[in-house]
Amino acid sequence: MYLPYFSSLTSKLLSRLMAHFEKELQKTPEKKGDELSRRYKSILDSVRVRQRKLFRFARLVVRIRPSSSTSQLTFEDS
Repeated sequence: MYLPYFSSLTSKLLSRLMAHFEKELQKTPEKKGDELSRRYKSILDSVRVRQRKLFRFARLVVRIRPSSSTSQLTFEDS
């Protein structure tokens, strides 16, 4: 995996995350009051967890290769 590919991968993942968030918000809620509040909290928690995982991955890659734009990255299963 090359770093330019990493940038496009990160961009694609962020756009998918935002699309998922917007799609969830567009669904018409059938609930009222506390149930509606819990639904929105659940949506935000889900998006927040996915966003943290994505940013953690981005920091890991930047730490591995901070100034190289053509290095090949390999990840081994441990």
